[in-house]
Amino acid sequence: MEPGGINWSLLGGQAGLGLVLGLAVGYSLKKAIKVALLLVGAMTALFVGMAKVGFITIHWEALEAAYTGAMTQAGGARGALERIVAWFSSSVAAAGSFTLGFWLGFRKG
Repeated sequence: MEPGGINWSLLGGQAGLGLVLGLAVGYSLKKAIKVALLLVGAMTALFVGMAKVGFITIHWEALEAAYTGAMTQAGGARGALERIVAWFSSSVAAAGSFTLGFWLGFRKG
């Protein structure tokens, strides 16, 4: 432990790792979201088209109920975000630099 009670090398290592992980996660997440939205849009268009010509029947009420149940059980997007924040809150340096890295990576992605 260095004078003043702060281990600067440990703090710098945590901040650096948090920044690199944040960049990677933010960039990857944005790319994954783009691909997922493209696939969901294509599948939705395909299924709606097939329903219009009578090949399939879509039970929208059942689909909405399944979605609502899944979001309620998982706590929704807010619940997922709260779990991520709680996981990173053990180290302020890592959490702060991860957040900055995530933001930068998400903007570049």
